[in-house]
Amino acid sequence: MFFSKPLFHSPVFGYMRSDSKYLSVSIEHLQTLPELRIAVKENDIHHELASKFFPNAILVRVPQLSHI
Repeated sequence: MFFSKPLFHSPVFGYMRSDSKYLSVSIEHLQTLPELRIAVKENDIHHELASKFFPNAILVRVPQLSHI
């Protein structure tokens, strides 16, 4: 059996402030929070993933060539 190789692979990491009240919250609960803010690079694969998996969150867009 032959498997296809992806053309693009992007690891996605989540970072939170050490004093965040969401550190002990499950990912399922995070996905429902409308006050959650997620920083994503504009027009990047992470932007698409954040839009899909966190539809209620506020997406804070940063320029493509910057560091989040």
